[in-house]
Amino acid sequence: MEDAPTSSQYDLVVKCFGEQNHGHMTCFGGAVKPKDLKVGSSKDKGLDARLRQSEEEKVAMRKRIEELEATERDREAAERDREAAERERAEMNAQMMVEMRAEVRTETRAEVMGEMEVKIAEQVKVQVAAMLGARSSKKKKPT
Repeated sequence: MEDAPTSSQYDLVVKCFGEQNHGHMTCFGGAVKPKDLKVGSSKDKGLDARLRQSEEEKVAMRKRIEELEATERDREAAERDREAAERERAEMNAQMMVEMRAEVRTETRAEVMGEMEVKIAEQVKVQVAAMLGARSSKKKKPT
């Protein structure tokens, strides 16, 4: 091969493998026959069936992955919703406690103020009565 660098590929194949015939083509990988290269051969049908099956499995797996991812997203969304609801409940409870304390303070103040008003009113009555009694006794003395 080195003595004839200008040889064509055909000449090289003939020199290495001998004369080629149409039933056996060495250049195409050895033992490959023209009928094997035709579309629709029995080998192709088997490969097509396996390819189809493989594609169907691939589609089924993708679908299952999407379902799992959707389930995970739904679970995460439900968890976020639950946490938000818990926060909202806690905030509402805190607000209710503040309002209840304010109401208790207001009621307590009202009760205290009411009691104080009653005591003050009683004291005022006593003082007015004492003043009236003192005036009436002063009016009686000059006579």
